[in-house]
Amino acid sequence: MGRLTGIVLAGGQSTRMGRDKAFIEQDGRYLYQLAAEKLSLFCDEVFISLNQDQSETHVLEWPIITDTYACQGPMGGLMSALEFLRPPFLIMATDLLHVQQEHIARLLQVHRQHQGFVSYYNTESQYFEPMLSVWDEAVMEEVRLYFEQGGRSFQKFLKNSKLVSTLPCDDCRFLHNANTPESLDF
Repeated sequence: MGRLTGIVLAGGQSTRMGRDKAFIEQDGRYLYQLAAEKLSLFCDEVFISLNQDQSETHVLEWPIITDTYACQGPMGGLMSALEFLRPPFLIMATDLLHVQQEHIARLLQVHRQHQGFVSYYNTESQYFEPMLSVWDEAVMEEVRLYFEQGGRSFQKFLKNSKLVSTLPCDDCRFLHNANTPESLDF
């Protein structure tokens, strides 16, 4: 597969959480650190994608990418990364607390067989789970066009792309993201 760049998407507004999720501590580590450490086991480099306010107020031990598309959600973070880095990208949201090495390894195994975009697919909800996913160069060209035309929904993009491969999961609780204070104890 060649070089793989890890990107922790940590630039969200955290409105439902009431405080910046990336800098919530769990087991003595910030959430962005836990995600970056997981990605570092599989990637040549790992970057933390932050919004403008975060990048002005925090100094991190990992290189950062400052979102150039303010308030555009995770799609904006992905597109900001594309301005500075070359795919393939392994992305992970900072609030995926239960993702383990084996989940990432399985995803990468599928990606070796099917280029393009790879993520888990929740068979119960019938949604893609793009907050842990692999994006290679061919699919990034498609997503760039989608973004330039005003598209911001990962779900809509993925439903229409022919470069999508999925790993079905019936029990996707490991992809549960912590959006509220109560969800930290999930």
